Amino acid sequence: MATKNKTPGRPKAKAKSAAKSKAPPKSAANAKAKPGIGAQKRNRTRERIMRACEDVILRDGVQGLGINAIAAQTGLGKPLIYRYFGNLDGLIAAWAKHTQVWADNEIVSAKKRAASKDEKLKIIRDSMIESTARLKNKPALLQLLAFTMTGRSPFAGATYDLKKSFGSHHGDLYSDDDILGDPDMIALMLVLYAATVYLAHRAVGDPVFNGIPLNTDTGWNSMMKMVETVFDNFVLAKQLKGLLHSK
Repeated sequence: MATKNKTPGRPKAKAKSAAKSKAPPKSAANAKAKPGIGAQKRNRTRERIMRACEDVILRDGVQGLGINAIAAQTGLGKPLIYRYFGNLDGLIAAWAKHTQVWADNEIVSAKKRAASKDEKLKIIRDSMIESTARLKNKPALLQLLAFTMTGRSPFAGATYDLKKSFGSHHGDLYSDDDILGDPDMIALMLVLYAATVYLAHRAVGDPVFNGIPLNTDTGWNSMMKMVETVFDNFVLAKQLKGLLHSK
C-alpha cells in the first residue's frame, strides 16, 4: 500500500517542473528591455554634452569653446564626445539645431487655413515677433551667430544648416501668391526681420537702444509694438492705395 501511495505523486512533480520550463528566462526579458534603456542613456549623454556646449559659451564666450573645455565641463572623456558628434563642428551644429528658435509648424498650418490675406499677414507678423523673442532668450546662440558675422569664426560651417533653416522657415511662411506677388511686402518683412534680429542681439550684448532697455520686458515689448505699428500701417497704406487705384 505504501508503494501505491507514492506513485501518484510523481506526475505532479513533473508537471510542476514542466510549468517552470515554460516561463521565459529572466535574462531574455532583460535582453529585450536593454535597447530602450540604452537609447535613453545615449540621449541623456547627448543632451548633457550639448548643454555643456551652451554652458561653456555663456561662461567663456565663443572663443573659449573647444572639446577640452566641454570634456572638463561634463566630466566625460574626449573620445566619447568625438564618438557622439564626430568633431567640434558636429557638436556645434547639433546643439544649434537642437536649440529651438522658430515657433512650431502650427503657425504655418494656421496661415494655410487662414481665409483672407489680412489674416495671413497678421500670422506672419506675429510669427516674426515671437521667433525673434525666442532668439533673444537664447544668449549663447546669439553669441555664436554674432561671432560668425565677424568673418574670423571657424564655426561658420557649423551654423550653416541653422541659417539655412531660417530661410526655409521664411519660405514656408511667405509661400503664398498673395504675398510673393507683392515685392513691397517682401521688402517690408525682410527689413523688419533684420531689424528685430538686430534688436535681439542688442538686448543681450548692449541692451539700451535709444534710451529703451531691451533687456526688460517693458522695453522689449515697447519696441515690438513699434514693429507691429510699422507693419500694420504699411499694410493699411497698401490697401488704401489699391482702393484709390481701383476707382
